[in-house]
Amino acid sequence: MGGWMILWMTLGGLTWILLAALVASIITGGWSRRNSERERESPLDIARRRYASGELSEEEFERIRRNLN
Repeated sequence: MGGWMILWMTLGGLTWILLAALVASIITGGWSRRNSERERESPLDIARRRYASGELSEEEFERIRRNLN
């Protein structure tokens, strides 16, 4: 009986861990929302964000904007 008891205790523990991970994923919104927000951002939006943060100079931003239009 000892071998079966250890097996069922292990499976029970893994079930609780997986259930807790599932609940945490649902509560935090999961991974798909974060990825889909990045996928919806257009190249021009990325350039605008980088220009606003100072990563791009005005000349670089204008060159990118012209190339994208």
